[in-house]
Amino acid sequence: MSEGWGNELLRLGLWLIGGLIVGAVFGHALWGLLLSSLVYLGQLLYHLKRIVRWLSKGAVGAPPNVGGIAEYIGEQVYQRQRRNLKRRRRLAGMVSSFRDSMANIPDGLVLLNEQRKISWFNNAAREYLGLKYPADIDQRIDNLVRQPVFTDYILSADHTRTIEVHSPMSSASHQEMRVLPFGDTQQLLIVRDASLLHRLQKIRSDFVINASHELRTPLTVMRGYMEIVEDDENLPEDLQRPLKQVARQVARMDRLVNDLLELASLEREDARLNETLVDIPALIKGLMQEAYALSSDNKHEFVLRIDQNLALLADKKAVLSAMSNLVFNAIHYTPAKGKITVSWGIHGDQACFLVEDNGPGIAEQHLSRLSERFYRVDVSRSRDSGGTGLGLSIVRHVMVSHGGELDIESELGVGSRFTCCFPGTRVRQLTG
Repeated sequence: MSEGWGNELLRLGLWLIGGLIVGAVFGHALWGLLLSSLVYLGQLLYHLKRIVRWLSKGAVGAPPNVGGIAEYIGEQVYQRQRRNLKRRRRLAGMVSSFRDSMANIPDGLVLLNEQRKISWFNNAAREYLGLKYPADIDQRIDNLVRQPVFTDYILSADHTRTIEVHSPMSSASHQEMRVLPFGDTQQLLIVRDASLLHRLQKIRSDFVINASHELRTPLTVMRGYMEIVEDDENLPEDLQRPLKQVARQVARMDRLVNDLLELASLEREDARLNETLVDIPALIKGLMQEAYALSSDNKHEFVLRIDQNLALLADKKAVLSAMSNLVFNAIHYTPAKGKITVSWGIHGDQACFLVEDNGPGIAEQHLSRLSERFYRVDVSRSRDSGGTGLGLSIVRHVMVSHGGELDIESELGVGSRFTCCFPGTRVRQLTG
């Protein structure tokens, strides 16, 4: 800018000197100075007027042929405009390349604004969700994807988890959905085809069921013969210990087969809950009778905190399986004379079943994997206790099927707390 002003001041100086010289020749130096000033000012205003007119028309094309500071202004605007044009073209190319890449990505992508209206979607989202362009642009996503589980998810504030949606009319009959923040106010809905994973899970489930049924027959025969041999009073002493170990392993295999069958039935897509009004206090009472018998030699201290009027709309067999797994686990892993607390009551807007012990506790790095099938913190200890490694996996599946959650807290040397919370919509009050 200093260059432009320098040239303009030079022009002004030349005009004033010229006017002063011409005026002096005619004996009127001041009049010559005034006249040259007016001519310079008129020329400057004319040039600026042409530049302003060019700018008002959007500064299209090259600037007008003017001189002085007006020429400098026009040239600076023109150069900046060319740089901006190049930048816009480069950005437009990048955006176009990005959109082409996103359009062909195998996962469905839907960009939502802060009102959950669709701003953009790719080809996969069009196929998976049945979206139409441009008709569905600026439409609310929950008005177009009419799945109750998706509606509840998209309207909730918690998007840290993924959901699965069954859509038989789509090419992806099973879809995994996740919402992620995008920018300051937008959200990105990601839809993945989970059909192959479901087919593999079904194959695995069918294999487990078939294999477990095939194992049941030989185990039943072995258990029958073991019972006959154990009752034989003439059995040599050197065979008693090996036969007891065999009987113990047969019983463990039988529990494993039963747990595998139960877990497989919970994982089946066509599994249906046999929902009835379950008297949970009565269920816990019967469960605790078994717990006292199991704990008799270890003399555990049991503390019960049971809301006697709180029932649950649920599958009785599944809920009993989840609760018994938690209680029996606490008995197996809590040292003799340890304390086990069993609670059932309202916590906020949920009904929660809690089992707490003062056993050895579990290290933090294991907590996130405890409900995986066959995952053990201490393999030898779990086998010695007769565990199958499937108990917590069964508990988690029972809770998921009932719309609840399993929460695990533990601290080494302090103990563990397992909490099953059922949604308030399943809570009922006992009458009479």
